[in-house]
Amino acid sequence: SEKGIGEPTGSGPAVELRVPIFDFQQASSARINARLRQSAFTVAALETQIRLEVRLAYSELTAARKSAERYKTALLPLSRTVADETLKNYDFMLLGVYDVLRARREQFEAQSEYIGSLRDYWTAWSNLERALGGKIPSDLASTLSEEPKVQPAAPQPPAPAPQEHPHEGDTP
Repeated sequence: SEKGIGEPTGSGPAVELRVPIFDFQQASSARINARLRQSAFTVAALETQIRLEVRLAYSELTAARKSAERYKTALLPLSRTVADETLKNYDFMLLGVYDVLRARREQFEAQSEYIGSLRDYWTAWSNLERALGGKIPSDLASTLSEEPKVQPAAPQPPAPAPQEHPHEGDTP
């Protein structure tokens, strides 16, 4: 039989096999290795970001704690003392009503700022827990929430009242 152009040269079923002589699948292997390296870099970047967030949250918490301690141990007692002394001076008619009102207002402002510092402390506490991904470990939590070690200044005893001395010419 005569064969035309483009007709099969053999008769019967034909099987085509690819022999992977030169295809070692280097492209897919290189692609997988590149994805693996990219994933490792992504994990390292996330770890660094998490460490940074934890450090920042911890430093915010310690700063807020110091601020709250300062208000509790120094500023509140001082504002209370100033208000009390202003009231005593008013009683002795050395100061006016407006001075007493100003001292009380400053005392209330100090208390309000103390409450704000406590709010900042607990906000920083929750931010640290969020950065850690759970509760703060108990050993760290005990050092962060314990009472301040600085004791407020001991109250000064009142000055002795001046004793009245009779004048020389007066007779008792």
